[in-house]
Amino acid sequence: MPYRPHVLRLVRWLPLTVLAAVALSAAAANEENEEKESSTRAVETVLALGPIQWTGQFAWDKAKNAGDMKANLAYQLRQLPRPGQAFTVLGRDYVWTSRGAGGGGAGLKDGGLTVLSFNMESWRYTAGKLKLAWQGEADVFCNGSKLSGSVKDGFDVKAETGSYHFLAMLAKAGDQEDFSLGVEWESKHAVDFHADPERRLSPEQLYHAATVEGLDLSPDGKWAALAMRGYDRAKGKWENWLEVRDAATGEVWQRWRGEAPNGQWSPDSKRIAYMSGGDLWVEDIASREAKKLLSNPKGAGGFTWHPDGGSLFFTWQTVKGEPRKDGMKRYRALEDRWGGWRNRSQVFQVDAASGWLRQITDGEASYGVMDIHPDGSKMLVAATPVDYAEPPHSLTVVEEVDTATGERVELLRSRFIGNALYAKDGLYVIGGPSMFEGAGLAGKDGALPSGFDTQLYFYNPKTKKAKALSKAFDPSISSAERLENGDLLLSAAVSDETRLYRYNARQGSFRELSQPLRVVQSFAVSKGKNPVMIWRGSSASVPQKVYISAVEPFAPRAFADPAPEAYGQTRLGEVKGWTFQNRHGDTIDGRFYLPPDFDPQKKHPLIVYYYGGVVPVSEQFTGRYPFNLWAAQGYVIYVVQPAGAIGYGQKFSEKHVNAWGKETAEDIIEGAKAFLAAHDFVDADKVGCIGASYGGFMTMYLATQTDMFAAAISHAGISNLVSYWGKGWWGYLYSGFASRGSFPWNNPDLYVKQSPVFNADKTAAPLLLLHGTADTNVPAAESHIMYTALKLLGKDVELITVEGEDHWIIENSKRMAWWDTILAYFDKYLKQQPEWWEALYPN
Repeated sequence: MPYRPHVLRLVRWLPLTVLAAVALSAAAANEENEEKESSTRAVETVLALGPIQWTGQFAWDKAKNAGDMKANLAYQLRQLPRPGQAFTVLGRDYVWTSRGAGGGGAGLKDGGLTVLSFNMESWRYTAGKLKLAWQGEADVFCNGSKLSGSVKDGFDVKAETGSYHFLAMLAKAGDQEDFSLGVEWESKHAVDFHADPERRLSPEQLYHAATVEGLDLSPDGKWAALAMRGYDRAKGKWENWLEVRDAATGEVWQRWRGEAPNGQWSPDSKRIAYMSGGDLWVEDIASREAKKLLSNPKGAGGFTWHPDGGSLFFTWQTVKGEPRKDGMKRYRALEDRWGGWRNRSQVFQVDAASGWLRQITDGEASYGVMDIHPDGSKMLVAATPVDYAEPPHSLTVVEEVDTATGERVELLRSRFIGNALYAKDGLYVIGGPSMFEGAGLAGKDGALPSGFDTQLYFYNPKTKKAKALSKAFDPSISSAERLENGDLLLSAAVSDETRLYRYNARQGSFRELSQPLRVVQSFAVSKGKNPVMIWRGSSASVPQKVYISAVEPFAPRAFADPAPEAYGQTRLGEVKGWTFQNRHGDTIDGRFYLPPDFDPQKKHPLIVYYYGGVVPVSEQFTGRYPFNLWAAQGYVIYVVQPAGAIGYGQKFSEKHVNAWGKETAEDIIEGAKAFLAAHDFVDADKVGCIGASYGGFMTMYLATQTDMFAAAISHAGISNLVSYWGKGWWGYLYSGFASRGSFPWNNPDLYVKQSPVFNADKTAAPLLLLHGTADTNVPAAESHIMYTALKLLGKDVELITVEGEDHWIIENSKRMAWWDTILAYFDKYLKQQPEWWEALYPN
């Protein structure tokens, strides 16, 4: 049954009373803003376990490692219990019991540990004390972490908006049989206590849940390898492991813990190669005997088996660029600003029997493997030499290597290559529409295409002729795998989804492979005439899952699901699609998220999110900007896909080129206004906006174009197109696509008029600027520039930097603080609740 918030209630047990302060229903608490007098209310129900009998010579309070023992017990009891659920200790079953009025003290006279479980819902930031009126020893854990404090002084709790699970561990005092317990919540703001086994989404769930990071199938389709990753809160670190599963049943055959990259199957499916402890191992599946093939090959990666199964190809660092001892550096190229650019890697081959190594490529540039011919006689390798002759100022050279002699022949060079793989009598090439002298251009309006709207081509190296295969196919192709009959399996961006397709080489047609996930992250396929396919992905309200199917007939079935452990007790809000017609008559795509306890009769604050760059905002379950989490905090989230995004056809994506916010901003403003007009449950006076990278640029730009936003957040945004173009390590490359053919000297209007800092005096919304101090993509100076301008103008602006973080905020504690900062800022301006922000950043 659906969860319903409760009024604070009374519990009596042994005779036990749990007391809490400020009783309000969740709905009333959600609207409560003013401070309240502290009072005491009764809690009706808790769940109790035990007493768990102590049978050794030590009591709980006498055991040397009692604290660690209780912390481990709290970890084992981290899931919300249900009445009647059993917990077995040393062969004895203890049952969680719902305790109300009445009861007696039987069972305590022999000693033991009693555990109480109860939950708290906080509807705004608050801090308080949990006080226990209890004669014995007690430890209290909240969401798995031990609370500081004591029975005498109370336990300190800081509660953001969200759900909290408390475990109170009570040890009997002396020979006492009857006892009383009082739990008093002292706080200025209302909270709600209950014992239901459901919770709202938390940041820790989203960031710490175990996920499949990569997958592969054995060539015969009988085995699947899943590279897993998850966060161990008890140890405070990330863990990796590799699982080999039976492809028919999904049962785990073997599990390795360690670095756990994707396992690489031998062509005969009898061995698997993997890295562990920094070494390359090859393990026999039947005998489980493992052989160390390479010892500590630093800088090695990308291992791929030769089709005959006798060796593996890989890339290995041959040159490491060391800095000068005097600290001086003469830059050799624009790329010399990139970390590790002076390092050079080449392609090597290692014999699987002897470990004998052979170098395959050499040269001034680094090489990597693109594809190996099915018969193993040749392979495609690629390098990116320095070349600034034309935008986008990068070049990819594809060469073919004779695997027996090492002879190399250049096949193709282009500025828009994404990937290449062997086809019958030629190559399949994935690249931008401008490749092969514009062979992939779908439109004839003369507009410059987006180089990110990738197409599929067939290229014949002998005739030097190319044929565009996807010109009439709007999805933007991201990856491809070759089937034995010459067909391709593809993943492609379609609106905010990533879907699977099959390309029929004989008919030249594309067919979608219908499957349950909206966003496919990656896929793999087996070999042979009856291939099997496996893929991983998620949807807006569905955490990551893995599916498997024969390629023909295609009938997906669930294969692995890591989500129940993390999300099985979580209530999510509804996600709905929503589109509108813009001023040009274009359909602008979007979707919106509702809070889990959504009440359409109430007014809700709105957060508008966009990227505004080349890639639509994906419909994946989670990411750096967790819409489901924001919705769990009581916000409605509107995600809009403005002009310039791929996945909607070339005519739509070309609007990104030489625009820098012109049409994009209009779509976002127009979409937000249309959304407000169509949904009366949103408060038009409490609308915020947020974007990152190019979207961060859009936030700054939007703040100068409209006064409709009550708060705006820019993460890693661009304030000055000239400084970003010159200082960002990839600025000149990205601008080679987004500002193709335009430079500060030949199109100053674009670089000045579209730069937010040159319009800073028009900024209307309170603006939060977030930036990692080590961001090399969009340097932190971009936020500092806007901060300086707005401070001198007397505008409402905040600048928060994240020390040591790059374009993405990855380190665990910093990710949590970063997410808190975003929500605390919106709470301040969209809920008129400044307490969280002030607690994080006191004046």
